[in-house]
Amino acid sequence: MTQPSNFALALINEASLLVGGEGEREPNRSPFIDACNSFTKAPLGSPYCLSAILYLAHKVAQEHGLQLDCAITGSTVAFYRKSLRGHVAEPEPGSVIIWQRIDEPAKGHAGLIEGVLENGMLKTIEFNTSSNGSGINREGDGCFRKVRSPHGTNKMRVLGYVRLVSGDPTPT
Repeated sequence: MTQPSNFALALINEASLLVGGEGEREPNRSPFIDACNSFTKAPLGSPYCLSAILYLAHKVAQEHGLQLDCAITGSTVAFYRKSLRGHVAEPEPGSVIIWQRIDEPAKGHAGLIEGVLENGMLKTIEFNTSSNGSGINREGDGCFRKVRSPHGTNKMRVLGYVRLVSGDPTPT
């Protein structure tokens, strides 16, 4: 497995501070969620799984003197299609996993890869999901850690993985 970069470690740390929190006051709305969706120019009240990751990634990138090397959009499928330079063949800490709905291919879900377990399962931090259940819930109520198959589910297929920045050194 690839050694996480400084950026990846900082992004995972930043996202982990929100695990179990950021509950919604109304569907897909809170000051944090609105800031995330505003950053990606997604309409307020939109699903925010990807917007939250990109919002935090932008903050961390600025702190590290880096720029995001990916599309800035709240649409998971558009993000994957427009972020070709960041595609990686294997999941790595700090990269984003993109799922696509099988029944509605224009819709999907995103998660931040926290790690890859010895059995190949993915440890993720996901926004706009729920704490219960093993399915992929793209209309949840907060930020939670999940363990996911790298192959998706019968309702959501894995489109792929995207690295958010390039040129960041790994810790020595």
